Amino acid sequence: MVHPCTCGIPANIVSPSKEIQRTSRENSECILIGKIRVLDVKKQLFKLTVIESLDGANLQDNVYLGKGWKTCEPYITHDATWLIYGYTEDGFLRPNICGISRGFDTFTDKYFKGFGNEILDNDSKSMYAEIRKDFLSTLYLELKALRHIRHKKSIHNPNSNI
Repeated sequence: MVHPCTCGIPANIVSPSKEIQRTSRENSECILIGKIRVLDVKKQLFKLTVIESLDGANLQDNVYLGKGWKTCEPYITHDATWLIYGYTEDGFLRPNICGISRGFDTFTDKYFKGFGNEILDNDSKSMYAEIRKDFLSTLYLELKALRHIRHKKSIHNPNSNI
């Protein structure tokens, strides 16, 4: 069973501020979009296939064995496409603890069912639809900014992997 975060740092994965996004970029060894296949929810083990490198450090289709966190965000509970801000440690790709890595399907019925929760009434569905709209808008703008930064880096360093 995955346990609630105990660190006391609130993770705002719905709409992280530009400052939090900047700090996450600066404190990440790698930033990428990847397809996650959960291997073991209890141990927070997953396999990630790179779809797109957003910092130019990873090649498309690279595969990593990843390890999430048992007591802090992000919790990886089901197969999905994720935006990962992370680093490598002891041979594992690790999302930054209490960070803003998140699944593209966050705030859908599938996401909440991954935690054993059900969205039961129409008011809840309407509320989550609004949250999801904000989430997707923020995610879109964040990906656009990351791609722009990657593009600027590739212009200034044409010999990079970007």
